[in-house]
Amino acid sequence: MEFILRQGGAAGALFTVETAAGEYCRVCGEQGALHSRLWLLPPQGAALAKIVRVGTPELSRCGVLTGGRERAVLFTSVAGRRQAWFSRPPWRFRGDLKSRAFDVVDVDGALRMTHSPFWAARGVCYAVTVPREEDAALCLAAAAAIDLASPGRAPGAVPAAPG
Repeated sequence: MEFILRQGGAAGALFTVETAAGEYCRVCGEQGALHSRLWLLPPQGAALAKIVRVGTPELSRCGVLTGGRERAVLFTSVAGRRQAWFSRPPWRFRGDLKSRAFDVVDVDGALRMTHSPFWAARGVCYAVTVPREEDAALCLAAAAAIDLASPGRAPGAVPAAPG
């Protein structure tokens, strides 16, 4: 599945997630200095996922809940040697937090998600590809959590290809 993760967009949204068919969900919620609760909200229906962040955006623990249970725990450290890592599931972050160009693979090396910035008519966006549809909510929540890890940093966006 291919998604566009756009900063802002819908009223009150930190991110708007779109597909070729239109809006898929919004990332909305409460952000505090040391704690955040965010939800992936589809245009209609129940939340797809919940993100609970503890810590500062630069050094934090994020729990991602889908289906009422915690499915992922990821950590971000902007200044650390390891910029982002998962303790559950046993996935691996590969790439660069500052440029926001990264992918996530599982223990067998199978691709779970790619994430890369680009410029679009509406400003900076992120192309997110999730090969397995059943991983969509979990991967989009993880992408949002990672993107929020360094909100003051401008991503290294490249122009979008025409078409």
